[in-house]
Amino acid sequence: MTDLQRVKISLLIASARFWVIIFVLYLTTKSFSSEQAFISIGIFYIASVILEFPTGVIGDYFSHKLSIILGYFSLILSMIVLLSITSFWQLMIFGILAALGAALISGSNTALLHSVSKDFKKDSVQLSIFSTIISAFALALGSWLASYDFNYAFYFQIFIFVSATIFLIPVKIKKQEKERGNIFATAKEGLKNVFIDNHLLHLTIFSSLITSLFLNLKWFYNPLFMELKIDVVYWGILGGIAFLFIPLGSFLYKKFSKINILLASLFLFISIFFMGVTKFSVLAVLGLFLVHIMRGFFGVKFNVDTNKIVKPIARASVLSFQSLLTRLISMIIVFISGFILERFSFFVLMCVVAVFLFTFGIYSVLKINKFE
Repeated sequence: MTDLQRVKISLLIASARFWVIIFVLYLTTKSFSSEQAFISIGIFYIASVILEFPTGVIGDYFSHKLSIILGYFSLILSMIVLLSITSFWQLMIFGILAALGAALISGSNTALLHSVSKDFKKDSVQLSIFSTIISAFALALGSWLASYDFNYAFYFQIFIFVSATIFLIPVKIKKQEKERGNIFATAKEGLKNVFIDNHLLHLTIFSSLITSLFLNLKWFYNPLFMELKIDVVYWGILGGIAFLFIPLGSFLYKKFSKINILLASLFLFISIFFMGVTKFSVLAVLGLFLVHIMRGFFGVKFNVDTNKIVKPIARASVLSFQSLLTRLISMIIVFISGFILERFSFFVLMCVVAVFLFTFGIYSVLKINKFE
């Protein structure tokens, strides 16, 4: 088995998240309130923002492989904490450990794949497609496991992370070049790459804006399906089907990678608007599927375009900076969403989100279009 195959298998199986769909319900069986469950999600986001860039720098300075393995280990610990949880303090520890694990993997996973791949565009598309299929399957399997015993989903998740680690350990990596003598200089190198290259700067801004929408899609399922008056039994089915449209978007990028980014962005904004038209359920569901198609398209495009521009020495730092910015914008969108849903409709929320993304992203889109 080649190093590329080992890396791809490790990242693929680690993309399965069996526990996400049952997380809040599981905590309620442990005598936690829904409010406490969402506070822990908030802690996760805050810790993710704080840890995102420093962990990317660790990946650049030491080893992307080491960073990912440490990330898996931290996620395993977070699952163990969940299995034995009895207090709110343990819930906070879970949020911090999960954030640390996600941050250690973020950026370094793409950088490691790039370092062992001879055709990064092809491998990135393949990884995106198959990881999405695995994620959708894990979503359905997690709820099925929980129907027998909630703990089964967490046991299975631990097994997955251990397996992903075992596949990654034998991977041989080249010694990473360090252009400076310390880790702080590596961090400076990553930031410098973003701000001195206008193409990379605007790509970072726009990708962070759009990816923040995709990151928050899971929070939009609930109010959307409630306004559509869809029975809760079918939420997982619709969400899983929508998830499976992401590989289609990745495939479309492979076939139409030269499509004008302005045209693709306008199509995304229109799809967000359609998603909010809940008076016509067919149009709203169509909008949901179209947004997921564009999630697959832009996901691969941002990965490929960023890795074409950034220097190898700062790759994980740049990607982690993008992820940090994404999480900051995601927190803003979550706050806006809660405020609007409490006072207005889901349609108003989608219109505000579309306008927000268009207003803050259109200049960067025009600049990227000029560079391309």
